[in-house]
Amino acid sequence: MPHGLAEWRSTEPSAWRVTLKSGPVIDVWADGFQELDGYVVFTALVDVDRPPQDSILVMGKTPSNPLRLDVAVARFPQDDVSDVSSA
Repeated sequence: MPHGLAEWRSTEPSAWRVTLKSGPVIDVWADGFQELDGYVVFTALVDVDRPPQDSILVMGKTPSNPLRLDVAVARFPQDDVSDVSSA
């Protein structure tokens, strides 16, 4: 596993372009995104080599493999985002 932390499970993450209301445009690589509790959260399915630390925001786990996680890779306050599109 790269850096001994996690390995992507998808073939390749997708490129997303986030446009903020204040003007900046940010590119994010992730498997997908969702709107949750006032945030736009980008996630990736990864295999980890040890249980996650509190610093990792786990969005879901696979029942058959507790070390395969859907983790947040970026999140933005929903009120700050004007657009999300595939890049």
